[in-house]
Amino acid sequence: MKTRLLWPSVFLLMIFLIGGCAGISADSTADITAKYYVFPFRNPSYQHRDFSGVGMRFTNAFAAACAQHSLDVTVVTDDQFDSSKNTNVQDALTYATDTGADYIIYGYVTKWVDKPTLLTSERDFAGLSIFVRSVESGEVVFS
Repeated sequence: MKTRLLWPSVFLLMIFLIGGCAGISADSTADITAKYYVFPFRNPSYQHRDFSGVGMRFTNAFAAACAQHSLDVTVVTDDQFDSSKNTNVQDALTYATDTGADYIIYGYVTKWVDKPTLLTSERDFAGLSIFVRSVESGEVVFS
C-alpha cells in the first residue's frame, strides 16, 4: 500500500519542482550591457546512446529566452565547439576573449525523457545544468 502512495507522491513533487523551476529569470543583477556567448549544450546520453541534436535545440531555446530579456546573446557556431562533446572551458574563454565577449555560458543536458507526445500529449522532460563564467576572471558567476 505504501508503494502505491509513494510513487504518485514522488511524481507530483517532481511536477511541482519542475513547474516551479521551469523558466528563465533575469533579475536586476544581470548585466544587460554585457555580451554573452552561449556555447552548445552537451547532448544527453543514456546507456551509451547519444541523443544528437538535443543539446543544440536547448542551446537555441535558452539563447532565445535570454534575448527576450534584452541580453546580448550570441550562440557560438564555430566547428571547434559542438554539442557532441563537453565544452572545453579554456578554449571557450580564449575564443570569447579574442572575439570580445564578457561572459560565456555553457551547459549539459543532464536528463532527457522522450515521451510519446503524439499519442498521449505528454511533454518531453529535460534536466539542464548551466554555468556562466566571467571572461575576465574565468570564475563561475552563476550556475
